[in-house]
Amino acid sequence: EERIKYGYPERTELKNLIRQYNFIEIPEGATIEEFTSIAKENTALLGSINDALSELKSDGTINRILEKYISVDKINTSGTMTNGKCGDNLTWTLYNDGELVISGTGDMYNWTDPTAVPWNMHHNQIFSVKIDNGVTSIGNCAFEECKALTNITLPDSVRTIGGMAFLACTELKSITIPHGVESIEYRTFHGCDSLISISIPDSVTSIEDMAFYGCISLEDVTIPEGVTSINYWTFYNCNGLTSIVIPHGVTG
Repeated sequence: EERIKYGYPERTELKNLIRQYNFIEIPEGATIEEFTSIAKENTALLGSINDALSELKSDGTINRILEKYISVDKINTSGTMTNGKCGDNLTWTLYNDGELVISGTGDMYNWTDPTAVPWNMHHNQIFSVKIDNGVTSIGNCAFEECKALTNITLPDSVRTIGGMAFLACTELKSITIPHGVESIEYRTFHGCDSLISISIPDSVTSIEDMAFYGCISLEDVTIPEGVTSINYWTFYNCNGLTSIVIPHGVTG
């Protein structure tokens, strides 16, 4: 991956801009070496540096090139904000335009709390998610409270979507669940206020507790014939729901 070096403007001006983002305290009087070390070790700061550098570049300040440069690993010509690992063979990259891309093969990690998800500190900066073919699961809590998320693409390789995976994604309007997914898990779409439509494939056999709880914009749902179990409070408080088709084979 190509790395770039930004011309280093006046130290105090850049550090003051970084401080505005409130991710980390930059010690007063820090040397360039200390500042660089902090930047390379703190991914939250890397996102801030990228924003600050963009601001400096837009008003021409970045053009005042000094003799010293700062080279930050994760800021590159493709506009990457930050990246990391989210499965044994999966990586994630968040771009400056708000697109989160997950690549690789196999299962995503599961998390018990959204604060443990590696992109959580940027959750309000994620506008779209692209998951590449080869990813086989979406982890528990993976996109919980990504309140700016409006669009997600799930590949046919996905076989499992974890509980609370999209809980409180309040701007998500539609989603297509890939064929091969067998269960819509506990609270998967709970509180997705803007969700209007969802495509449920024939492969689904169960819909777990509170899967669509509070999806107040959901208008109609067709549940495929293969579903045999719909659990507690699945469609509770779905005030906009006008039509739902439940198969004869549902027993509980």
